[in-house]
Amino acid sequence: MLIPWVRAQLALGERRFLFIPFFVSPQGAVGSALREELEVLSAESGGFVFGFTPGLSDKGVLGAIVAGRVRETIAAKGLLRPPVVVVDHGGPSRISAELRDGVAADALSRLGHDIRAMAVSSLESPDGPEFGHNRPLFAEKLGSPGFDRGDVVAAPLFLSPGRHAGPAGDLAAIAAAAEAGNPGLRIHFADLVGTHPLALDALGRGLEAALRP
Repeated sequence: MLIPWVRAQLALGERRFLFIPFFVSPQGAVGSALREELEVLSAESGGFVFGFTPGLSDKGVLGAIVAGRVRETIAAKGLLRPPVVVVDHGGPSRISAELRDGVAADALSRLGHDIRAMAVSSLESPDGPEFGHNRPLFAEKLGSPGFDRGDVVAAPLFLSPGRHAGPAGDLAAIAAAAEAGNPGLRIHFADLVGTHPLALDALGRGLEAALRP
């Protein structure tokens, strides 16, 4: 975990830190919580300086990555103009949902006639009408007209495989349940965004910019 590591570095006398944000949305729940924890630790420890390099959302590459991942899936599976669902984690932050929507719009502009339709969804959502920005959920979208039959490409807005994304994740389980409930539905997952070469390139350029005098 980052905070224990920072504590250890503070004990060694370090007082300046520069972090590379490997987040989809630095203003989302995880990024916001990390900043708060660093600010609390700074106050407790007598103060230190920290900052973040430009991230993936700052560099504007997520739309290009999603479009590239969708094209890879279309080519690998031999699909003909499938509908696409961009799915993020979902959560309390409307900023993250706005980022997801912007990424999907950018990807759509790049894909053009390669796909039939583009939609957005979230894996999960807190309860309450104030979290409507997470709707529709992924499971709900896979039961809606135009996305409930035939070939559908799911484009996860996730960085790496784990509990939610990847072959053994929640998204795969939701897709399997949707296919079992509708034998005419075939869901094809695009690869994740964090492993795309453009992601590493964007983070590297962000670090170079932050270190430049």
